[in-house]
Amino acid sequence: MDIYRRSLKLLPFKRVIVLGGFLIGFAGGFLLCVVAAYFSVGATLTNHLEHQTRALEEVTGKWLGTIARLADLDESDACSEKFLSNLRRIAFLPDGVHELLYVPGGAVRCSVSKGRWSAPIAIGKPDFTLRNGQISVWKDRDLNLLGVPEMDGTFIRAGNFALVVILPEAFPAPVKWITSRIAFAGDGAGVQAGALDAPAGPALGRSGCDVNRFFCTETKASVWGLLGDQKGRMALVVMLAALLGLATARPLREGLDHIWGFPVRFRKLMSASTLYCVYQPILSFSEARIGAIEVLARWRDIDGETVMPTRFLPVAEARGMTRAMTEILVARVHRDLLTLPAEIGPMRVHFNIYPQDFDAPWLLRIFAPILALSDRFTVVVEILESQQIPLDTLRETVDALNRNAIQVYVDDFGTGYANFEYLAHLALSGVKLDRSFGQAPEGSLMAGLLTSAGEMIARVGYPLLVEGVETRERLESLRRCGLVDQAQGYGISRPLPISRLIAFLENQKQLPFLAETSPPSGALPLLEAPALTTSSEPPARSDDQRPFAGSDRHAAG
Repeated sequence: MDIYRRSLKLLPFKRVIVLGGFLIGFAGGFLLCVVAAYFSVGATLTNHLEHQTRALEEVTGKWLGTIARLADLDESDACSEKFLSNLRRIAFLPDGVHELLYVPGGAVRCSVSKGRWSAPIAIGKPDFTLRNGQISVWKDRDLNLLGVPEMDGTFIRAGNFALVVILPEAFPAPVKWITSRIAFAGDGAGVQAGALDAPAGPALGRSGCDVNRFFCTETKASVWGLLGDQKGRMALVVMLAALLGLATARPLREGLDHIWGFPVRFRKLMSASTLYCVYQPILSFSEARIGAIEVLARWRDIDGETVMPTRFLPVAEARGMTRAMTEILVARVHRDLLTLPAEIGPMRVHFNIYPQDFDAPWLLRIFAPILALSDRFTVVVEILESQQIPLDTLRETVDALNRNAIQVYVDDFGTGYANFEYLAHLALSGVKLDRSFGQAPEGSLMAGLLTSAGEMIARVGYPLLVEGVETRERLESLRRCGLVDQAQGYGISRPLPISRLIAFLENQKQLPFLAETSPPSGALPLLEAPALTTSSEPPARSDDQRPFAGSDRHAAG
């Protein structure tokens, strides 16, 4: 229980916790989508890289084939017509290499396109070497010396021969946010693998080199470019993440409701420290005084807010807590009654009892402390109508209570299970009419039934109590009719805590509605009573203010 109470300190942050669950679910869903996108983009980059690498390997494989054929040439008659003829024969092979140079000592002596040169021309120091120094590379050199102006080419030398090649370009990327570039896999100065151009901002990349160790290629995907190009998919990702967030937040909220929801909270925290009583005065016309009070229960929630019976009594009844709750309230009422001054006079104390708790031995036990004060207080139990009680059982219980000075009233007569059979077969002490009679507008069917019910109950000799009296005019009409013995409602007083009840009772002689002490002769029929919709009717109250809204009257059980 202590752990539960401590956990309730988080109750004010329930919405924050649920929001946190949503954000965690959203972030998790978004992260999953990002991871999936990462692998998807990575697969695209890898496919593009492999396609480009295979193409480079095909090119460099042909170069190596050409180099191997050149190595088989007889150089004893270098640059002779026979030598040049063999050189041209190799150049015309379908390998993409059409210009070959004979460069012993680093100087061009003859070529396929120009034949024997008149004077050797040195090509200078190579830019870098490949394949552990076996191949030298002069990158992007002017081909004007070969008679091809305004064009650059690359010399690739192995032994005394050099190939003049045009470097392959990177293949077009499948999408615009992917860029790629090819560079020589040089082991000296110059462009190296890993030094390729990168798109602005964060990027994902893949790189690799061809198996012939000529080129390296690198492919990169711009994150910003990807986001800009995939707006529709990004919206879908956000939507999926939001759905996952909701899927996380909903069970979290339901779980918190199960742990901290009002029914569980009431069941775990209902105790003598959280239940308390208020009392509504009941006016007796014949005594011209407040001759009774009704006990109404309130519950204080963990945040200190007062909870009305309309909310917690259904929980108590459904969870089988009505007896425990009634015992707490009766003990509380006993302590409060001891504080009432003796000068106030005898007082009837009304308790509402659920049918399942209408058990004479149990009632006599819990009311024993109040029954010991019988010179000042009379216990009145009102039978609530949430379920029907067999008439024989009800009669036995009523008789047992009467023998022990506990009066029994039928509550909400005219509705539910309370019917005329009760009047005929039970030794009742009084009848309480449902508040719908007391609030019936003038000329309505309920107003006419009030007169008929009052006359019938008067004939069988039971005192009649009318609740729901909201205005002074209705109170006066009930007094004048001569059929009503007691009245209860806001027209007399709202429910009061014990301290204010004592002050109210001590000053009741000053109340204006007690000026007349007895009903006049020739009582008026109730049908002529002023309606509750007159201008003097008090403003409508919320359920938290109206003690007779719903089951607020059912307060002691």
